[in-house]
Amino acid sequence: MSDSSEAPNAPQAAPPRTTSEIFNDPSADVILISSDQVEFHLHRVVLGLVSPIFRTMFTLPQPQAPDAHVKALPKVRMSESSAVLEHMLALWYPGVPPPTTTMTLAELEVVLELVILKYDMQSLITIAQGQLRNFLASDALAVFAVAMRHSWQDLAKEAAKECLKLPLRTSTYALPASWKHLSPHSLHRLLQYHIGCHEALTALAKTSAWDYDYVGWPQCPNCSVKWTGSGTTTLGTKSFFKSLLSKLAQEYQYTPGRAVEVGSLSFQELVLRLFNTECGPPTTCYQCRYRYYQATISTLQHQWPQRLIDEFETLMV
Repeated sequence: MSDSSEAPNAPQAAPPRTTSEIFNDPSADVILISSDQVEFHLHRVVLGLVSPIFRTMFTLPQPQAPDAHVKALPKVRMSESSAVLEHMLALWYPGVPPPTTTMTLAELEVVLELVILKYDMQSLITIAQGQLRNFLASDALAVFAVAMRHSWQDLAKEAAKECLKLPLRTSTYALPASWKHLSPHSLHRLLQYHIGCHEALTALAKTSAWDYDYVGWPQCPNCSVKWTGSGTTTLGTKSFFKSLLSKLAQEYQYTPGRAVEVGSLSFQELVLRLFNTECGPPTTCYQCRYRYYQATISTLQHQWPQRLIDEFETLMV
């Protein structure tokens, strides 16, 4: 009776090789094999068009098949896993369905390293930037770090503006892993921009050039106070309004980008709380208070954001 068990020192069998469910075109003329033994049946001309690295690779002599009568496709062993290759190819390879899952930022960073640095796919920079731009709202700091690593200045500026909404200058803010790729010079520039925007916010809060049109309000129907003038009032000279702007500047000193979001619920709740507590007009007349509140909200909505954005823009280098 023979023993069918394997010998103790028998060599381990290689893991079975499978074919990618997406990249399996029967007309393919080259096979890329991932590090986890997944085959990608692709076309040399497509790979060569986007990557000079692949184009040069395919000009090299290919090993002949053991059986001269069998026409075997050339095979290229890759150091990347099948998941990474699928993410990379799904960005641009023609004729494949869109991916069913969205890449994480960490996965995208790996793909960008391959696309831009390893395989020199310069024609895909716009696509790569578009993918990275999807993370601006959720992880602006990491986007800034990646954009600076690849010298994408326009995208880095977009990310720097989004970083104004983050408390970068506080000790409790957690840095993303991609931060390690950022040079000290780039870090200094970002923090200086952050500080400069806070200073611009503070300076804007101190100006008195805030005019409000109150045509149609000649006299309060409740307390008979006259709203005299030519139809406008310099709201910025009102002590309560100056105090309110000063409080807003203090509130957003670490996140100056949030001060632009006048339509957000948190901003409006803050204004209402300040107006009803420490920064309201010195009158008990409910009609006058309501009109002053309307003037305050209208001024903030129609003048404050754009003037603040303009100030931030002048600091961008």
